[in-house]
Amino acid sequence: MKAATKSSLLKNVVAVCGAYLWAGMGYVVSLWLQLSLLPALLLTIFPAFLWVYGVSRFLTLQDDAGTANATTWQLPIACIILTAAACVMIKAHGEYDAWLHWNSLARYMSSPSFFAYLHQEHSLWHADYPPGLPAAIGFVWRLLGDFPEWVPRSVSFLFYLATVLLLCSAAAKVSAFPRLWLVVLMLFAFNFECLSQGLNQYADVPLSLMLLLVFMLLDSYKCAPQNFQLFLLGFFMGACMLFKNEGMMLAICVMLVYARVWLRRNRALWLLAGLFPPVVLLLLYKQYIPQSNDLLEGFGSNFWHGLVRPENYLILLRRSVRVIGGRFPLPLLFSIWCLWQLCRKPHFLKSRKLCSLILCFGGFSFIYLTTSYDIVWLTNTSFNRILMQLLPSFIYFLIEALRKAYPENVHANNHNS
Repeated sequence: MKAATKSSLLKNVVAVCGAYLWAGMGYVVSLWLQLSLLPALLLTIFPAFLWVYGVSRFLTLQDDAGTANATTWQLPIACIILTAAACVMIKAHGEYDAWLHWNSLARYMSSPSFFAYLHQEHSLWHADYPPGLPAAIGFVWRLLGDFPEWVPRSVSFLFYLATVLLLCSAAAKVSAFPRLWLVVLMLFAFNFECLSQGLNQYADVPLSLMLLLVFMLLDSYKCAPQNFQLFLLGFFMGACMLFKNEGMMLAICVMLVYARVWLRRNRALWLLAGLFPPVVLLLLYKQYIPQSNDLLEGFGSNFWHGLVRPENYLILLRRSVRVIGGRFPLPLLFSIWCLWQLCRKPHFLKSRKLCSLILCFGGFSFIYLTTSYDIVWLTNTSFNRILMQLLPSFIYFLIEALRKAYPENVHANNHNS
């Protein structure tokens, strides 16, 4: 029996993340129009306000009966642990990907006069990065009249916190394993690679959250189909593209695997309506910025040569083993334990989520094999971040598989109550 919950963590995260992105999109438009501060403020705040109102008014999520309040005390504990970890791990300027790329781009977006320089050739290395993440940071800096580093640090921490809380909330509903939420929390609170990327302003973590929201909304849609949820799905797929260039690969793979969900005409229209705003803004932004994407630059020039070289496949395999085992040991052990629990019920491993993630990983591997860059250098610099983009959704897939494979305690708890 399904019961609708008027308020949930997922609904709040959808509202806040969407408002962040709408504010950024509105602000980018104001920069193009070279508006003064007051009109820019209205154009930034008004779409975000409409988004929050629409989500609170029209979005209805479905949850298992008896589990709506399963995380009333677990989530505050998760917040305290992650906040303590942030005080220890967070760096003032973030890691290389943050201070050189995103914060530099945010500085260009802190003023219409600065933003005008972005259309010039070689104005900023990696100026081809989408504006979804730095736009709102640039807006806050414009309001403050300075560039305080606590703004991007706070944004980075909140995205990571939301990701972990969503996963802990999902794990708390697996009543057959009542401490599973704590295990999931430990994965992200004590695995160094996850903490380093999550707290030091890597864009891969916000991107992973957008992908996680897509899968969670898909599950909610399957329980109770709602056209507004299709709109949200389209929007957050577009958000993946607007947060980082790799998000294009993620969004396309998910759309292909779940094509049957929205092939009908009325469903496709709602999905396209949500996809339209971020994709149009991204296309216009790419036309405005002359720099091309460095990962795809020269794509195809090494196509056949890279595909037929066995050495490339061995390099990719060795790098996969080293990064997964060396940088993500706790998620690896958790995955092995989950697969061991599910080996007696392998049919629960058949999932479109897993197919989507495998297709995403295959797509990235294809780019590694065919790019004109040296594959050793490229995998050394980016493979860990590619895995971080997929990790939260993969953990969510395992959690949902366990919940469906071991439902006995759920019924027992409902009966006892």
